[in-house]
Amino acid sequence: MLRIRVLSSLGFRMTLLYAVVVGVAALLAFTVGARMANSQITKEIDESLADRATQLLALGGSDEIAASIVRRTSEVVTARAYFYLLQDADGRVVAGNIPPMPPHAGYIDLPLPDVAVLRKEDDRDDHSLRGLGIVLAGGSYFVVARDIYDFNVTKEMIFDTYAGGLLVTLFIALLGAGLISSIFMRRLKAIERTSTEIMAGNLSERIPLRGGNNEFDRLSAHLNGMLDLIEMLMSNLRQVTDDIAHDLRTPLTRLRQRLERTRLHAANLTDYETTVDQAIRETDSLLETFSALLRIAEIQSGARRGRFGPVDLSALTLTIVETFVPVAEDQGRPFDSDVAPGIWVRGDHDLLCQLLANLVQNTLTHTPAGSGIGVSLAPSAMDGEAHLMVADSGPGIPAAERQKVFQRFYRMDSSRSTPGSGLGLSLVAAIADLHGMRVSLHDNGPGVRVDIHFSRSSCGNGGGPNA
Repeated sequence: MLRIRVLSSLGFRMTLLYAVVVGVAALLAFTVGARMANSQITKEIDESLADRATQLLALGGSDEIAASIVRRTSEVVTARAYFYLLQDADGRVVAGNIPPMPPHAGYIDLPLPDVAVLRKEDDRDDHSLRGLGIVLAGGSYFVVARDIYDFNVTKEMIFDTYAGGLLVTLFIALLGAGLISSIFMRRLKAIERTSTEIMAGNLSERIPLRGGNNEFDRLSAHLNGMLDLIEMLMSNLRQVTDDIAHDLRTPLTRLRQRLERTRLHAANLTDYETTVDQAIRETDSLLETFSALLRIAEIQSGARRGRFGPVDLSALTLTIVETFVPVAEDQGRPFDSDVAPGIWVRGDHDLLCQLLANLVQNTLTHTPAGSGIGVSLAPSAMDGEAHLMVADSGPGIPAAERQKVFQRFYRMDSSRSTPGSGLGLSLVAAIADLHGMRVSLHDNGPGVRVDIHFSRSSCGNGGGPNA
C-alpha cells in the first residue's frame, strides 16, 4: 500500500519526469558527441592515407612506386604499420603485402593480412585495415592502407567515457530530482498540515513562509490572506450570532410576556386589540432588524459589485438633502448644505443613497431638537478623490466609542431610550467597505463629523456617466 502511494505521488512522478528529461538530453548529447568524435577520427585516418598515397604517386611511374613499396615492406610488418598493394591490369601483384583484389577506387575496409605480426596481447580479430584504392593509368591498381586498431581503441574509450558520463548524469539527475521533490513535498506537507489544523477548527493557523519571495511563498502569502479573511468572516459570523442572541432575546421575551399576560388577564376585547397592535409593532421592528442584518450580509459578500456603475454623487446628495430638509425644519433644526456639482463616482446607486440617508437619519434621531445638521460634498484636496461630510452640533461621541458605533447592535447609553436597532452605522460601514471608501468620525466642536473619502478607483474624471 505504501509503495502504491509513493509511486502515485506527485513528488515521485516529478522526480521520474525530471530524470527522464535529463537522461534524454544527456543521451542526445552523447550520441552527437560520439558521432562527431567518430567522424573526426575517420577524417584523420583518411587524410593520413591520402598524404601517404600522394607521396608514393609523386615518385613517378609504376616501377618507381613498386620499388618504394618493396623497400617499405622488406622489414617485418607489425600490425600497426602501413600496408601496400600494387597490381597490374591483369590483377597480378607487382609489389606489396596485401592480397590481390578487384580494383575499387576510394576508401575501403580490409581484413588484416596474415603477414602482419601481432604482439602477444593482441587478438587478430580486433585488427582491421582502412585503405585508399587508386586506379592508375594503364589499368594498374594501387592501394595504401593502415591498421585502425588504435583508432578503434580510442573510439571505445570515448564511448566508455560518454557512457560513464551518461550514467553519472542520470545519477545526479535522480539525486537532484529527489532533492527538488523533497523540498517541493515539504512545502506541500506544510500546506496540508495547515489545512488539516484549520479543518479541525484552529482558524488561527497559517502556512509558514521562508522569506524567499519564491512561488511557494507568494502562494502561501495569498492563502494566508484568504485564511485571514475567512477567520474575520467567521469571527463576524460568531459576533452576529452572539449579538442576535443577546439583543433580540429581550424584545422577544417582552413580546411573549405581554401576549401571555394578555391571555391570562385581559378583561375585554380592547385589551386584546391593544396587545395585538403592540405585538405587531414589535414584530415589525424585529423584521426590520433581520432585514438590516441580511442586507449587511449581502453587502459584505460583495455580490452587489456586479451592479456598480457611474453614479452622479452630486445629484444623489442634493436629493437626500431635499428629502430631509422638511423633516429638519419641522423639528426646528437648521440644515446647511454645500454640494459641489459634477462629482461622479463608480458604485451602487441604491446603496450610496442608503448610506447618506442613514447618516442624516442617524443625526436626526440621536441629537436633541435644535441641533444643526450640515452636509457637504466637494473634491478632495487629494486629486482624483471626493470628500463627503455629514456633521451635527449635538452632544457628540466620546473618542473611545467612535469606532464601536460601527459595530452591529452597539448603542451608546445616551441612545438606548431612542428607537433603533443599532445597525444603521453598521450598514454604513459595510457599504463604505464595499466601495473602498474611508470612513472616520471626528469631533465637530460641538457635535460629531462623519468624513467619507472616496478612493481614486471609485471616482470618475469629473465628466459624467462615461467618466
